[in-house]
Amino acid sequence: MMFSVFYFYGVLREAAARGVQTVYSSVVHDKQVEFYFDGGVCGLGGGPYFYYIVLRDYEKVHNGTSPPCPPDPGIYKYIAVERSGSLGYSFVYVGPAVINLQANATVIYVNRAGDAFSFDLYLNVYNNSTGWLPSGYTVHLAYDGSVLSCSPISFSVPDGVISPAGVGVFKLGTVSCSVEAPFTTTVIRAAAEQRYGAYFWSFHIPVVVQVVNASAATGGGGGGGGGGGGMACTITPLYENLLSGFNELNGWIAAWGDDGSGNIVISVRPGIQVPDSTGTGRGTYYVEMRGDVAQLTISGAAQTVSVSGAMPDFLDQLEIRISSVPYPVYQNGANAPVVLMPGTYTISVYVRAKNNAEPGSVGQLQLTCGSASRQLIFKIPQWNNWGIQVDVYDGTDFNKYKGSWSVGAIYFWLSNNPLPNIPTSGPYFSIANRLNTAPKWAAALLNPSARRWTDWSLRYNGRLYLPWRNFRVGVWHDGGVNVSICGEGVSQWGNTFSPRFRTETISCTSAGVQDITVEYFEDRGDAVLILVVGPQSDNGAYIPTIDGAWYCNNFRWSGRQQGSCSSTWTFLSAQNNNVPHFVVDNYTPGSSDGEGSPRP
Repeated sequence: MMFSVFYFYGVLREAAARGVQTVYSSVVHDKQVEFYFDGGVCGLGGGPYFYYIVLRDYEKVHNGTSPPCPPDPGIYKYIAVERSGSLGYSFVYVGPAVINLQANATVIYVNRAGDAFSFDLYLNVYNNSTGWLPSGYTVHLAYDGSVLSCSPISFSVPDGVISPAGVGVFKLGTVSCSVEAPFTTTVIRAAAEQRYGAYFWSFHIPVVVQVVNASAATGGGGGGGGGGGGMACTITPLYENLLSGFNELNGWIAAWGDDGSGNIVISVRPGIQVPDSTGTGRGTYYVEMRGDVAQLTISGAAQTVSVSGAMPDFLDQLEIRISSVPYPVYQNGANAPVVLMPGTYTISVYVRAKNNAEPGSVGQLQLTCGSASRQLIFKIPQWNNWGIQVDVYDGTDFNKYKGSWSVGAIYFWLSNNPLPNIPTSGPYFSIANRLNTAPKWAAALLNPSARRWTDWSLRYNGRLYLPWRNFRVGVWHDGGVNVSICGEGVSQWGNTFSPRFRTETISCTSAGVQDITVEYFEDRGDAVLILVVGPQSDNGAYIPTIDGAWYCNNFRWSGRQQGSCSSTWTFLSAQNNNVPHFVVDNYTPGSSDGEGSPRP
């Protein structure tokens, strides 16, 4: 270990004079990390880091374990070598940050001279850099002294209290006021000063609290904030959904809307471990949802809007914003209340679930505007809510489970020799003229020693509506396939070296919705799986989806060019046609493929 430490110490000492690019090439691990020690990155006498370099415009280099804080405004990069030998870095920003003052009551009503009121005062700092803000703040309140008297009116925040980067909320204290003379309405405003060493930046906040004489106000009465005649907050949920149809994660990934009681429900998929489609490795795909989830209307007077509650533990990232507000009002558990004037605003959400989030997980936050309140409910849907559940395995024995997903059809094509006359449109089907069609994620793991997808398995479980009791089942495949419908199994079709079409007949006790399981085993390069069903009475064939089916009226079930369509494929919606289709929960089939509506 000591040899490693001294080796990296020597390498970096030699590299310092040659600039940061040489430093980068000297150490393999160069990543941004939180290497803060005892609340800061500078001006400290110790720490778990052996060596620092402080850089600004490549002009300043410092060696040692106690790097100085930056002398002037700007952005600085601190590079540290951990005792393990790994290299990490952090940015420190010195300069004015976006700040705002908030009170826990934005509108306060009084009746007469001699009345008293109080409010809590908060300083919100929104750091738009990626590093720390080692600075202090001073706040002074101002008001019309002929009608109000308040104390205290000056507050300070010590250096370094609000950090690191992101939203910082600091309670300054409680302000107590008394009414000295009659008035109709007045405001308490503020001036704030941010300092760093000899540098100062000043800010003006025109309205912190509005004070209203209730006896002179229409429909007034009582004390406290956020209420009164003619004043209201209206929160209206918006409905929308998100389809990811042209990448590795193929299918519906998010939906949001009203829960029936005015609350806002946001459902989002977790990620899944998948191969990199470029053939360069493996990793986890995350699902991200960005969208407008509600409309907020404020009338009558300014109101405080806030989002409160602990971030659900199954979420990886969560950010809530309000239009016209330059910072998040909620970010990964941190709440930053905002005062909004009368008007209409849009509430938007960015959310990313953890890749191991359990289906069925539910958590909630509270959205409050004045006296109005709504729940923000976050959910991880069940896999069969919006599609056909498919479980992904490493290997061909279904012993190494890697994750699940849900898709709109049992259809993918990963081959350099695409078949003729197959559907070439729709989000579940075609990318790049039928070559490497979605979903590419279907292979759980990529063989790290080869640039092809091998040794993986899939198990689809769903419910398939069939308008016939007796029907034909066909499968294009190049690996092993098992198919079971209504408990009737089709004999296993073994592995093939190239895509091949196989078909058999099945009889169920009745027509209608049937359970279906399709198992697929891949241990060679190409990967093809296309499920086709059709009546025994004619040559029609259907490729079912969750919205309907792709239909060919002259399909070659046998003979030369078996498995091909001698006419064209057309899409028939399940809405208006008695066609085969997959039946899924919380989903309304669309008029065209991929146009359905999942419900949160």
